[in-house]
Amino acid sequence: MWSEMNEIKGYYCQLLNGSGLYTMKEIVRMCVRGLYTTGHQKRVKEDAIDEAVDKLMTNKFRDHNRGQECRLVTGNRIYNKFVDFEELYEAIRQLIGSVNGIGYVTLYDTARRLGYLLPEPIFPVAYVYLHYNKVNKAAESILNRKLQYREPATSFVCGFGTFPSICIEDILCIFSDVFIKDVTEKEDVDGTVERFKKNNWRNINANDFWREKEEDWKNNRGILSRWPEFSNE
Repeated sequence: MWSEMNEIKGYYCQLLNGSGLYTMKEIVRMCVRGLYTTGHQKRVKEDAIDEAVDKLMTNKFRDHNRGQECRLVTGNRIYNKFVDFEELYEAIRQLIGSVNGIGYVTLYDTARRLGYLLPEPIFPVAYVYLHYNKVNKAAESILNRKLQYREPATSFVCGFGTFPSICIEDILCIFSDVFIKDVTEKEDVDGTVERFKKNNWRNINANDFWREKEEDWKNNRGILSRWPEFSNE
C-alpha cells in the first residue's frame, strides 16, 4: 500500500518540479489503475480506466459545502479544498461513479491515491471503508452485524483503539480469513479472533507478515503522527 502510494507521489513531485517522466494524465491514470495490477485491479477493463481518467481530468464536480462547480485537476494541480476524505470520495464518486466497469473498490482506491498527492495528504479518518468483499465480511464477523460500504471508525475501538482507519482496513484485508466468523479451527490459530475481540490486537504481531506491515506503517510516522499509535514509541 505505502510503497505504491509513495512511488506515485514521487512521480507527481518530479512533475511539479519540472523534471517529471510522466504527464499529469498519466499520474491520474496511475491513481485509478494502480501500479501493481493484482487481485481486483485486474478485473477493471482498460476502456473503463480510460473513460474514468478522461472524466477526472476534464469534468467538474459539485462542491456542496462551498456551493460551486469545481474541476478536480487544473494543469498539474489537484483541487485541495477538501476538508476530509469523505469530501474527496464524494467528488470522485460524482466524476466516475457512473462509468461502466468502475466499482466501489476502484472509487475508494482512486480517492486514497489522489488524496495522498495533496499538499496536506488526506486519509480516511472518520470511517473505515469496506468496499472489498472480504474486508466487509471480516468486519461483519468482528461486529456481528451487516454493514454497508463504510463504518464509523469508533465501531472498531474495542479492537483497534485509535488505530488509523486506513490501517484498520488494511489489517481486515490481510487477516480476513482469520477474522471471518466461520473460520476453521486450523485457520483460527491460537484463538486470534478471540484475542482481537479482547482489545489485544498486538498479539497478532506474532505473525511475521504482520510485523512487516507494522514496520511499514511506522516508517510513515511523519505522515501518520497525528494518531497516538504512531506518535509514541
